[in-house]
Amino acid sequence: MNDSSAPNEHAEVTRDEVTVRRSPRYPRFLALGFGVGALMALILTFAFPEVEDFDKGQIFGFLLLVLGAIGVALGAVLALVLDRVMAGHARTVIAEHAEVHPQTDTIERAVAEAELGGADAAQADAAPSSDAKRSTEPPAVSS
Repeated sequence: MNDSSAPNEHAEVTRDEVTVRRSPRYPRFLALGFGVGALMALILTFAFPEVEDFDKGQIFGFLLLVLGAIGVALGAVLALVLDRVMAGHARTVIAEHAEVHPQTDTIERAVAEAELGGADAAQADAAPSSDAKRSTEPPAVSS
């Protein structure tokens, strides 16, 4: 893949051997585990008769805390197991990395042309610009 569009560019292509494999998305497994835990908490809240000491909201909150944490832990374990299983299906491939470096004299010439409004860049190389000759002192104020 060395089809550079500009003739003044230099391209370096390096080839590396890399391993490619799929991996599970852990936040999705954790969220799914929490969702399953929350669903179980909701089912268990209404599955048992009401207790005098606690109302349904308190029971649901307690069960959500416990079963949500258990669900997150089970989702993490499932993701880790799937990650280990998928590691066995890894493939080794060759990857090409191309770095295109423009030549510095081309960039300097383009900057000089832009500053001079399209004038000849050779004149910009021969003589410094008028901005460099200006004094940085503020103009004198006459009274």
